[in-house]
Amino acid sequence: MPKDLESPLIVRRRDLYEAVVLQTGVRNGEVRLVMEATLDCIHKALLQNAEVHIPPLGQIKPITRETEAGARTIYKLNLTKDQKAEQSLIQGLKDLETRASNRRKGD
Repeated sequence: MPKDLESPLIVRRRDLYEAVVLQTGVRNGEVRLVMEATLDCIHKALLQNAEVHIPPLGQIKPITRETEAGARTIYKLNLTKDQKAEQSLIQGLKDLETRASNRRKGD
């Protein structure tokens, strides 16, 4: 299958929890509480049309456009171009893909 037609990797919340537990050694329940609170704060900020800056992820910027159906807000993510963060992200995604593949094989 050509590379541009491959189905995209989907990283779910559960995958993020597992990755943080593996990287930090913090218990799953604690990671879940902290990540839920973090995601809730980000969501609330975006609902207020705030720009969200989260190094090493990057910047999320709301863009409001007028359409025939009324105003519509879309969000643009500008990823940080930090080489170290990029390599860490790539490795993390590879690990998540491997774990997801192993889960599918086990089902």
